[in-house]
Amino acid sequence: MKHLSRLLALLFLCPPVLVKAQNLDIVVAPDFLEIQADQHYYYNFGHVAVNTTRWTDIFLRNKGPGPLIVRGVFVAGAGYWAWSDCPPYLGQGQICRTQVEFRPLYEGYFNGRLRFAFTSENIYVDLHGWGSRWP
Repeated sequence: MKHLSRLLALLFLCPPVLVKAQNLDIVVAPDFLEIQADQHYYYNFGHVAVNTTRWTDIFLRNKGPGPLIVRGVFVAGAGYWAWSDCPPYLGQGQICRTQVEFRPLYEGYFNGRLRFAFTSENIYVDLHGWGSRWP
């Protein structure tokens, strides 16, 4: 019983290791990308406890007409990781998801960048967050 009460106390006192943040939706029309320059978005993870993770889903939606050619999805910056299920050809009306994680290993400010690469333009999502001892 004594061990169980200690275990329960630890579970309630420890901060969550993985926290979901608000999603970001990016809607793209292939013909719009051809006439526009690079597009920029911003995502702030806020204060995240050191050695914990906050993640978000970023959805790329092709509103058409025609397919969207995705050359790749890349992430840069210390403390940021990303996984994507975006195929090379995203058909009209289709959606793909990229999951971005922020895992600060020390206290301080972190910035990074997620890039969706297309045939001639890019969509950038500037990533920001703070590693703190107490979120």
